[in-house]
Amino acid sequence: MSYDHSAIVHLALGSNQGNRREHLQKACHLIEERLGECRAISQIYETEPLSTPHSSEQERATQQNFFNIALSLETKLPPILLLRKILDIESELGRDRAKEGHWGARPIDIDLIACGEQSLHSEELTLPHPRYRERDFVLLPLREITPEFTDPEDGTPITAMIASPQMLHTFIRTHPFELY
Repeated sequence: MSYDHSAIVHLALGSNQGNRREHLQKACHLIEERLGECRAISQIYETEPLSTPHSSEQERATQQNFFNIALSLETKLPPILLLRKILDIESELGRDRAKEGHWGARPIDIDLIACGEQSLHSEELTLPHPRYRERDFVLLPLREITPEFTDPEDGTPITAMIASPQMLHTFIRTHPFELY
């Protein structure tokens, strides 16, 4: 199943378990192999893991920092099928959503941030991603690869989103990232 046209899709990938760089590399290869043609990939943004009021000191202390990247992809897959294939890739790379919990460590996390100018609100998928505007680990790498990005629903430029006081600040440093 495919669209009759292509869309540029923005993904945010993160890993804070095991060999984080290798998990990101494998995910990128599988994404390009199964989902479409990669247009741009950011460098790695190292960030602190998010915590919640329910996170214990031990949970916060035992998680590695995240390695995060953004990826732009051209695809003909419709958004719901794209999401399902992303979840399959996560599972194949060792992610077990049932065991890790919402804020737990994970070998790979792949979020579908935006799909062209589409706005979608269904039980299975919301586009753009409902919390991407609050997360520097999404916005900073996304700005690197698409500095002209604007919110598909209200047109807010990415620079304004980054300057927002609602954004969570977890950024530590950047690292180069190569696929091969």
